[in-house]
Amino acid sequence: MRRLTAIVSVIAAFLVLGTAIQAQQATPAPVTPAVPIVTPAPVTPAVVMPDQTEMTPEAVALSGEDSRLAVCAAPTAPGFAPVFPGPYSALADLLIGSDAFSPTQIAALNCIDDTANYGAVAALWLPADAFAAGGGIVSEAGEANLPDATPLTLRSDGGAEVQNLEGFTVSWETGADSVTLTLCPTVDGQIVTPECITPYADGQPVHFENTGTVELDHFWKPGEYALEATAYDADGLGVEQQMLLFSVRCSQESLFPVSGAMCPEAPASVVSGAYQPFENGVMMWISDTGQILVLTADGRARYYTDTFQEGMPNPEAVAPEGLLTPVRGFGRVWEFLGGAEASGLGWATRLETGISVFRQPAGRYSFTTFYALPDLPDQGFSIAVTQIPGQVDAYWVANSSAAEE
Repeated sequence: MRRLTAIVSVIAAFLVLGTAIQAQQATPAPVTPAVPIVTPAPVTPAVVMPDQTEMTPEAVALSGEDSRLAVCAAPTAPGFAPVFPGPYSALADLLIGSDAFSPTQIAALNCIDDTANYGAVAALWLPADAFAAGGGIVSEAGEANLPDATPLTLRSDGGAEVQNLEGFTVSWETGADSVTLTLCPTVDGQIVTPECITPYADGQPVHFENTGTVELDHFWKPGEYALEATAYDADGLGVEQQMLLFSVRCSQESLFPVSGAMCPEAPASVVSGAYQPFENGVMMWISDTGQILVLTADGRARYYTDTFQEGMPNPEAVAPEGLLTPVRGFGRVWEFLGGAEASGLGWATRLETGISVFRQPAGRYSFTTFYALPDLPDQGFSIAVTQIPGQVDAYWVANSSAAEE
């Protein structure tokens, strides 16, 4: 009897377990979503105006972290101010009456590579005072075992004409005690003495060994030059001189072809843009930066963000007869600056036109950029814009009167 009872209990347990398993394996019935999925009917999108309070044009400045400011400090130095000395000036002439800085130091403080002359590259920062020459050429000295009677010999591996970026190597030998080197521009074969460059150290001319070589490369200005070597005896008296004449030509054609200007280091690039002349200046849009360059007749320049979007209104100001109110991106910046009166531009004199913008850095360390606008009437014109990192105001000069037409 007990055996039968146990068997019945086991069978009952299996029945219960089977029922539970079937319940777990059963497929649940589908559930209708509480919120049905509705496909919206097509709607014609409304014209959404941008939030114009967030689209105000802003003046654009280069980063104040620019490493050039560590050495090219004149634009930010106390007591320095921008001047516009003209198309070709000797730095020494610009510092007449000053006793704090030399042409070499002024060139370095302005990121100018030519320590004797200043080409027409917009603004130059000069101090109230100015100091003594520096710089220097480092030579590879040879063995000084020549007989005392050995004449001074100066040789070049570059020939009579060299490209400014390539330069050449010169060597010398003499039986004298030492040699100094002086590089001078020439006119009709004659040395222009005030513009000569001699390496100095601690206020004294650098004396090289009586035999050695030196590389002269990266000439910043084209022209005719003379390298003069002077041999000195043990008492410091000059006993012999020899001169090497050569010509320097720019390796890259400049967009700002002014006599005496520096050679650019890179060829020009070209981007699309737009241009509009005004009574007292110019506005220019540059496509790859998305910026509008505003140039006013007082020599000031500023870059602004182009915040115009389709659907934004144009300025409501009505121009006098024969003049125009700028529209779109130019109109937005013009109105932001105060319109015809406060902007300094006046009214537009012609319609905005699409152009090609050729752009070229003036030099390796220069803060100046050259622009050429060849699509304009009368073969266009070129400009030089100097913009100092960390400063909104920039400075410009033109190489043609076309900007004023």
